[in-house]
Amino acid sequence: MRRRQLMGAGLSAMVTPIVTRMRGQGTDSEDAGAIAVERVVFDTYDGPGLATGLSESGDRVLFGFDDGNVLVYDADRSTDVIPITVDRSVTHVEVRDATDTAVIGWIDADGFAPLELSAREGSFVEWRDLWDLAVTPDAALTAVVSSPAASTGGVGVVDRDGTVVWETPFDDATGSSVAITDAGAYVAAGVTHYWEAGTAPTGQPGIRLYDDTGSESWRYDYDEAVLAVGVDAERELVVAGTDDGHTIVLDFEGDVVWQTDAHGGWVVLSDDGGTVVTAAPDGTLSALESTTGDERWTADIDLWPAGDFSVSVDGSRVFAADRDAAAFVVVDEGEPIWTVSHDIGPGFGALASDGGTWSTIVTDLEDETAHVAIYRAPDPVAEPDPSSDADQSTDEASDSSTEEDASDDTEDDPAADDDTPVSLTVVDFAIQGELASEEYITLRNTGESTLEMTGWTIRDRKDGGRVGTNASPFQFPNGFTLDPGADVTIYTGTGDSTADTLYWGYDGDFQIWREESDIVIVLDADGVVVLEQPIAAESSEGSDEVEEPDEGEESATDDSPETPEDPPTDDDPEVPEEPPTDDGPEGPEEPPTDEPEAPPADDEPEEPEETPTNPEEPEDPVDDPEEPEDTPTEPADEPEDPSTDDPEDPEEPAEAENPEESPDESGEQPEEPEETPVDSDADAGDENASGEV
Repeated sequence: MRRRQLMGAGLSAMVTPIVTRMRGQGTDSEDAGAIAVERVVFDTYDGPGLATGLSESGDRVLFGFDDGNVLVYDADRSTDVIPITVDRSVTHVEVRDATDTAVIGWIDADGFAPLELSAREGSFVEWRDLWDLAVTPDAALTAVVSSPAASTGGVGVVDRDGTVVWETPFDDATGSSVAITDAGAYVAAGVTHYWEAGTAPTGQPGIRLYDDTGSESWRYDYDEAVLAVGVDAERELVVAGTDDGHTIVLDFEGDVVWQTDAHGGWVVLSDDGGTVVTAAPDGTLSALESTTGDERWTADIDLWPAGDFSVSVDGSRVFAADRDAAAFVVVDEGEPIWTVSHDIGPGFGALASDGGTWSTIVTDLEDETAHVAIYRAPDPVAEPDPSSDADQSTDEASDSSTEEDASDDTEDDPAADDDTPVSLTVVDFAIQGELASEEYITLRNTGESTLEMTGWTIRDRKDGGRVGTNASPFQFPNGFTLDPGADVTIYTGTGDSTADTLYWGYDGDFQIWREESDIVIVLDADGVVVLEQPIAAESSEGSDEVEEPDEGEESATDDSPETPEDPPTDDDPEVPEEPPTDDGPEGPEEPPTDEPEAPPADDEPEEPEETPTNPEEPEDPVDDPEEPEDTPTEPADEPEDPSTDDPEDPEEPAEAENPEESPDESGEQPEEPEETPVDSDADAGDENASGEV
């Protein structure tokens, strides 16, 4: 197993438009059915493709193509093509909200790649004879099975950095499917026959369960191939569907809980573990209680999706696709609520876990193009929890939920921080700069032990914060530690990380922290809040004041007085002078030319209204991809998706002359994310594919 660079040099040099905004054109016949469904995106990609995936909330939607590239849509439906050096068809797309990460798989290239969407970074992980993969909710672990044509395969787990956590060969079978529990404590594998040297099928099909070291806990042998598996740690169940139409549910001891041959052999287990959905060749979908096998609902959908169907987190809504016919249907509690068919094909699709968003991709083999679409229902059926950890025991899960509840209370009551041992504090910060490269916070380990911070995250305030709205949480790199008394500075901008300086990954004028005041929230790898500390700017002078959570002594700004100037140099050495000149065309950036650190000026209320002038011209970026009119000119080598979607400049609500009394200064600029032609995306999405990476 080897890793290699995923994206080639010159990632930003996309000069040819390969995504065309169709604006309602298409070759599909659609029936909205029982609810009003909006098609928010319909684009054409210059090349065939047959893979798509969505994050749990549906905010991130990805499409994969035969040239190996990935097309990304964000919550505002702005478009970004990520060109990748793997020149093979994308076969797997898994997207995760919690870390804004996707895992992309290429069966023909024998590998996959964890891809950080905001940073547009990732490394290719070689896995010989890759066949199937499954990803934890935080994308920290990926389980994979291999399926060689003429020999036995294997199963393994790889972390986000591409390091093999464990790998176990099958001694008498090859892999067909895989599932992993939320924290990676258990992996279930479906296995099947293999053909050795062209002989008849040999080996032992069945179901196998592995612990977090790769040791086989048990195996359940079966005569026919196992097509699909699911696993739920909370209920301690393993679900499997077989090639002869059986559904089998076993407990964590390997004993059969129930089984049936009445519903077909393709199965999907809902994310909450409560529902098993099956698809039968006669066009029937069935939802069964996972612990009893009792029928919850059935639906006649007039197509057989085989394994091409996905389920909402609670099992109530299902998206199914007939790949060959490019026909799709969405069922809610057994009732079809939306269907669409095409006169071209093949086609594929997927459903977000919340059930409110789904995506389709249909290839026109004659034109060698792919039509991609995103649909949105009025209301999701559930609120998925991408950070849940069902791998804990019942008692541990209860303890975890108690801690999460306590952390929610802490947000409203800063005094509640006293209940959490805090060995981390904010000692310095700058939140009144104009550029991402000028904004930073500095954390210090005030304890007596080294902090192991792999998997730890940072976010801003939960109420109206950037993270979760149009920004991703900052995630500490794997293996990062902070010694007692040591400091680490986290810049909002981009740069080369060191032992004491890290970068969030945004550029241009994107800002995470609200200018006047905000809350720094640090969570450990289990999602428990370990620091929740208010920070506030003292005045329009350059000095900011730090509010210590437990110790109110010095702000320790003397530890890193030079930090505002040194690390940002890799973004823009002359940043204090250039922001006004670069972003002058963007209304919100002009006033800072005189007072880059002043509070919101009252002479620019009309400027923010100028940026959304392109709703009526969404095709312009397609006609002239060389014109990134909305993005800063010199940081063109950095991915602009997060920044262009949200010119966060807190000066936008300038009508509030006093920063303290401006309700809009709470951090939300609901209209500003429309800077790219986002409002046109309500109809058909936004073409931004060619220039913004």
